[in-house]
Amino acid sequence: MLNFKSNNTNIGMPVFGTGIPAAYVAPSNTTLTNQIGVVTYTPILSGCVGVPAIDTINIKPTPLVAPVPNYFYCPNQTTSPINFVFLPSGGNPVFTWTGLGGVGGTQTGDVPSFITVNTSLVTIVSTITYSYCYIKWMSGTG
Repeated sequence: MLNFKSNNTNIGMPVFGTGIPAAYVAPSNTTLTNQIGVVTYTPILSGCVGVPAIDTINIKPTPLVAPVPNYFYCPNQTTSPINFVFLPSGGNPVFTWTGLGGVGGTQTGDVPSFITVNTSLVTIVSTITYSYCYIKWMSGTG
């Protein structure tokens, strides 16, 4: 028989169990810090307890981009640049963004300042959609 126990439920394993733990998908980690769990496996045979084996599981934080506020401008105004902030910090995030309503094209990096243009009599709403790749979290060893 094999008993196991974990000291951190945030890694997605039960606190304790019997037998070999089932395979599972690591949970999302939104804490912005590593979630480290130590799992101890203890073999038992005919009432005799064997030497425990220990395994450490490290669930890295799920990367995210800090929220960007909404901005409001009149025609012919210079906008503030939008500087994306990646959490947790570190690594080499690469941002790709596409803008609508005067912020054209697909570009990489922060959104630079630009002059707003509206030659119509209706409000233009620009939506900037971004995606990112965080190189630090995508690489690793197994």
